[in-house]
Amino acid sequence: MAERPSKGFGKTMNDFDAWQRILLEWKNVNHMKRLNQQLYDQLGGAIIYILKYGEKNNIPLPNKDALYRMIDNVHDITGKIKQRHEEINAPDGA
Repeated sequence: MAERPSKGFGKTMNDFDAWQRILLEWKNVNHMKRLNQQLYDQLGGAIIYILKYGEKNNIPLPNKDALYRMIDNVHDITGKIKQRHEEINAPDGA
């Protein structure tokens, strides 16, 4: 088993420890991805709710076009995140 010096403490880190750290970081990144996805979903849902509420109650909303663009952006960003995540998790690493 290859030993590598770890940074800062003068100790060595074996391959198992290195892979454990990599796995922990991947889990953290994956968790952040899920949180971002939830945030985008909530944002898009809130904007759609506001638009429908305004229409239902005859409330004029300023910059309605900007709200629709935000919804489009949420969908685009969510799609890009999902696509990249699938690429990263693909068995062949594509």
